[in-house]
Amino acid sequence: RPFSSPRVMFRKTGTKAAHDTETLCALCGHISPSDEEILQHAWRNLLLCQFHDVAGGVGIERVHEDANRMLEQSCSMLHELQNQLIPRLYAIQEEPDMVTLVNTLGFPRQEWVKLPDGREVFAQVEAFSTVSLSPATPTNDAASKFPNDAVQVIESKEGWQVMHPLYSFRIDRSGQIRNLSGSSRESALQDEGQLMNEWRFYRNVQTVYDAWELDRDWPEQILPNAVESHADCVSQDTHGCEFRIIHTFGNSRAEELIRVRVGDPTIRCYVRVDWHERHKMLKVHFHSNLVTQDAIHEVQFGYVRRPTHSSTPSASDRYEVCQQRFSAIAEEERGFALLNDCIHGISSDRGELALTLLRAPQVPDENNNLGLHEMTFSIYPFMCSFAKSQTTELAVCLNTPLLAFTGRAESLAPPCRMISGNAMISTLMMDRGDMIIRVYNPLATRNSSRLQLNGTRKAAPCDLAGNEMEDAVLCNEIDMDLHAFEVRTYRLCNMHSAQ
Repeated sequence: RPFSSPRVMFRKTGTKAAHDTETLCALCGHISPSDEEILQHAWRNLLLCQFHDVAGGVGIERVHEDANRMLEQSCSMLHELQNQLIPRLYAIQEEPDMVTLVNTLGFPRQEWVKLPDGREVFAQVEAFSTVSLSPATPTNDAASKFPNDAVQVIESKEGWQVMHPLYSFRIDRSGQIRNLSGSSRESALQDEGQLMNEWRFYRNVQTVYDAWELDRDWPEQILPNAVESHADCVSQDTHGCEFRIIHTFGNSRAEELIRVRVGDPTIRCYVRVDWHERHKMLKVHFHSNLVTQDAIHEVQFGYVRRPTHSSTPSASDRYEVCQQRFSAIAEEERGFALLNDCIHGISSDRGELALTLLRAPQVPDENNNLGLHEMTFSIYPFMCSFAKSQTTELAVCLNTPLLAFTGRAESLAPPCRMISGNAMISTLMMDRGDMIIRVYNPLATRNSSRLQLNGTRKAAPCDLAGNEMEDAVLCNEIDMDLHAFEVRTYRLCNMHSAQ
């Protein structure tokens, strides 16, 4: 069951709220006993709701009602704590026409942001920092940031040709994407007739373990021509374009918004499904001309490769696998990734990836997944090796939107930032008055990285529980030689200890 399910979606919201609140506490440089108690309570509830049937969303109705109640309470407490921390952390000046954005991630980001009033701006924010802007000023207009770039849309009888500075594709009248390529025609990722964003509807009657299992013959259970789709171009200018697609299938209906923006290397798809099915399954397929033996699926602190074929018994058993924030298919110098914010079931077949959006089992809960679901996924084409692509960073940004609040705030120097290498900061938190920084190498290759601190601090390597493994030394930079997927944790002693 995806996190979009009304009964488990608070786990996604709770995870983000806990991460953001923990980071804000660390940026403050201290955490009060009451704040720490709120964080501990939220993490306990969040981890309690990771067990077996709760995590998979396949328990009885009472289980998910209790889990949602716990998580909703935790989210409310965390958001209230955020509202207290932000004025404490930033000297906010009350200016109604100004908006401040907070980046709770450990790397700089530039992206389109939807403000509380519905307007969109393109923002650039440094690691663990803020930016205050006025959407009405010309300096925040996309044309000033991309004077030589534009998105072009040409309509024809068959659909629309979309030309982005980094890629191009054709979208037909049913919302299916064709002829996706990089900025040059030689970098085509699809052959003629291959489709992306192809919605398919399947019969899904399991012989055993209805909600827990998916039979290997699921491709044969497709219901031909069961999905009717109609696409319209609802907006277009030099900054980008949007297409709205209405999908109808069975007793259900879905609305999809495909958004293309200059400055954004992805094709963003926002989906809202009103699901009223019994023993059915909904998937979205993305077919390419890439030839590879395996696909890349994210796991915590890295990724694993799983076969895209069924030539061996072990490979044929992987007809549906799990992922975290992205999956990708890549050759040596080209590929594409599917980024998502809540969809964890995926299948692959040679050059094809297929996201499992929803299922409708009847046991142990006959109301499983019924109702409204909101989910987001993005198509990210890249014309380089996977290691040089931005897949991990873009997936993290999709799952951790910038925080926004009204008013102007003074920008603070971040406590730390990566200044070289591909290592990423995954955690910034306070523990017994000290700051804990967790860094990991997201790639399957050795990586030399440098972490810069804000001033000279006493730093000591420690284990995942925060226990020091070596004596602390004074430094303002930490050089790391990381093995593939290696995780490093450091404890920065508080200023009194450093002195």
